[in-house]
Amino acid sequence: MRVAYTKVGRTQAYDPAGWNAVGGDWEAPMLVNRLAREYPEIEFVLVGHNDGAVPGEVGLPSNVTNPMVELKGDVRRAERVINVEGTPPVENSITYIKYMTDIWKPILDSCDTIMIWMGQNDTINQPIPKVDGTIGLGVSRMIYIRCVSYIFRWLNEWRSEDYHHREPIWLCSDIWNKLKARDLAWPQRSHVVSQYDFVSKQAAYRYGWEPLEPEAWGYGDIARIHKKHPGCWEWDLTYEYAGLELGSCVPSSTPFNDQWEGRRRFGVMINQSRAASGRDEVLKQWIRPLFPDWIVGNWDKKRAPDITPYPWHSLSQLLTTVRSTLAVPIKLHMSWATPKAWEMFANGTVCFFHPKYDDQGHIIPTLRQAEEMGDELNPDMRALIHWLRPRTVTELRRRVDHLNTNEADWLWLVQMQRAVYNVAREENLCLKTIGRMLGIDHSTSQVA
Repeated sequence: MRVAYTKVGRTQAYDPAGWNAVGGDWEAPMLVNRLAREYPEIEFVLVGHNDGAVPGEVGLPSNVTNPMVELKGDVRRAERVINVEGTPPVENSITYIKYMTDIWKPILDSCDTIMIWMGQNDTINQPIPKVDGTIGLGVSRMIYIRCVSYIFRWLNEWRSEDYHHREPIWLCSDIWNKLKARDLAWPQRSHVVSQYDFVSKQAAYRYGWEPLEPEAWGYGDIARIHKKHPGCWEWDLTYEYAGLELGSCVPSSTPFNDQWEGRRRFGVMINQSRAASGRDEVLKQWIRPLFPDWIVGNWDKKRAPDITPYPWHSLSQLLTTVRSTLAVPIKLHMSWATPKAWEMFANGTVCFFHPKYDDQGHIIPTLRQAEEMGDELNPDMRALIHWLRPRTVTELRRRVDHLNTNEADWLWLVQMQRAVYNVAREENLCLKTIGRMLGIDHSTSQVA
């Protein structure tokens, strides 16, 4: 089996030397590395914009191949068409998509399926008819034309040949970057591999497809004609938690450090995010009042002049210099599981959870879930949950101070955290979920 593997919306970096401190550059490389080692019978083919790294030279196994190594020149020549200021004209975009399709179509057609990370994408990522019915094609910004358009164009054609059996495997780690595109022609029955459970309304481009009714195409059970855009279908796309944050971001070789001596009291890594995230509020109300020994992250100097970035590859070592830290929510009204808590569980630093962090209880149950589970919940797990999930900043401060002077309680907590991590790592939910979607029989690790 050959599986095309890509991330839309940005250039993929498979050489660790090119990874930024933020942006999740390591997600795609780390996951394909693990998938390839878990399923050596599958060839994973890196497609789309990437750094052209030679897989064997950046630690990827022999069943990962990268055609970009040979295609760099062709791709650069194609990009000359859209090297313009601002939004590329529709004519330039169409020409670019044709060039890129000619480059990548033979490779994509040779694959049995495709796995796509959801990076930045827009409602339209290639020129399609305008939904308001006016003459002409809609335009899309440079980033979407350059790093999304031709993948989605091929995907539409590939699915059209067998639209009930051909579906991509979608991966979504950042809910900010959920699928927005309505320039995809076909609904998706299978779920998105995610870090959070939710459902999102999704549109499907149907201009030129007759008849228009979903029932005529066998999608009457999930799709409906879009009320606002009659040239589109609409359906509910399901995102399901599958431990993607652990499978794609946390090194399995993370060493456990339960050394008490020499550690400082409390330190936090928190990156700036858009205003809707509530990160400024968390920083002001939950972190600064505890007077951390250090705060690191990427912030605008006007918003947090005292906070500076820290190299991603050294962050785990930094976090083991303190006895406790705080996992912060991505959004205050919904916040999914992230790698940070797992990293702390793995390496031996007590990781408190902000009340809004991991609010579905995928890493450890929430306080409400623990109460509902009653006697079914292991007493040690119950104690861990109540320790790590403070309700107020006052509770957090008291626990941080207590663990800074009580070695026995601190040691019990880091050992319990590591036990939870070990179980999750052994369960291997992420790789097994993707394996099932690829049709792999886990009893023999062979393609079914």
